[in-house]
Amino acid sequence: MAEGIMGASRCVLQRAGNLRLWRQLALLVLLFALPLGMAGAGAQKPPASSLQGIFLVARPELSDPLFAKSIVLMLPVKETPLLVGLIVNRPTTLPLHEFFTDSPALQKRGTTAYFGGPVDADSDSLSALFRSASPPKEAIHVFGDVYVSFDPATIANLVENFQQASQMRIFVGRAQWAPAQLDNEIARGGWYSVHSGPDPIFSNRPEDTWRVLLDKAAPRPLVELPLTSPGCNFHPASCDLPGLLAPAAL
Repeated sequence: MAEGIMGASRCVLQRAGNLRLWRQLALLVLLFALPLGMAGAGAQKPPASSLQGIFLVARPELSDPLFAKSIVLMLPVKETPLLVGLIVNRPTTLPLHEFFTDSPALQKRGTTAYFGGPVDADSDSLSALFRSASPPKEAIHVFGDVYVSFDPATIANLVENFQQASQMRIFVGRAQWAPAQLDNEIARGGWYSVHSGPDPIFSNRPEDTWRVLLDKAAPRPLVELPLTSPGCNFHPASCDLPGLLAPAAL
């Protein structure tokens, strides 16, 4: 009889432990998604002095070929109610000198544009992410010393005068969502949200950055618990303690 009581006690403790684990994991997921949910609800953006930006990291389950294994830097654009971002880890084979034909310097560099997202990707609408200690007037502060510009004249000037920016990426197209649309994609398990510095934007190995941020963003179990034990398989019917294993209120 003592054995039966001990086995049932292990079952109760195991089930309680697993419930605590799932509560903790749910809290972690909520915390990861919170910055985007707050943005969608019109809450305050991170202070301008922040040294990290908000990145969306595609979860492995996201099968949309336009966004699979992508990293999206969210931008503090105020002129539209939409949420706007740029995919930062998708270099293309499009040489930049095709967009800036009056720049012989670009022809020598062989620099290519990045795919920023499907919106306006088939037009000549460009954007630039760059780092600068003295940014031009037509630039929007993103975080730290990182800025974005959608102004054609500003971008052309940055291309011609690389000394204005210590690092720069030019993007074709952009990503954008209505707040409810993005909230829905996150709720369906399409994205993680994580804070990071500028390294994912300007990495020399963009093919590696998704895995790096995924490892940082994906919730990890706080404790490892077995799902089964002798005499109990995490189901009330398998433990002989009627009433004690009624479904707990979460």
